[in-house]
Amino acid sequence: MIRKEEKKIAKEKLAVEKDKTKTAQQKAKAEKGRREKSETEKKILINALLDKGVSVDDIAKILGITVKAVERVVKKQDSCLNLI
Repeated sequence: MIRKEEKKIAKEKLAVEKDKTKTAQQKAKAEKGRREKSETEKKILINALLDKGVSVDDIAKILGITVKAVERVVKKQDSCLNLI
């Protein structure tokens, strides 16, 4: 009788751990999606501002990021365009 109860408790603990793992994975996946969306929107905004003639320094100030980060986005865009 005690053995059956111990097995039941162990199964319940395992189920709780699996649920916690699944929840953590779902949260991580959602966070990754938010980050990717944010990066995509940032790239679109940078390109739009560059098309309007805004300087890289001003874009960095507007977005609150470094000039180097803006240049990295621009460089990636240029290299992608060269592949097409």
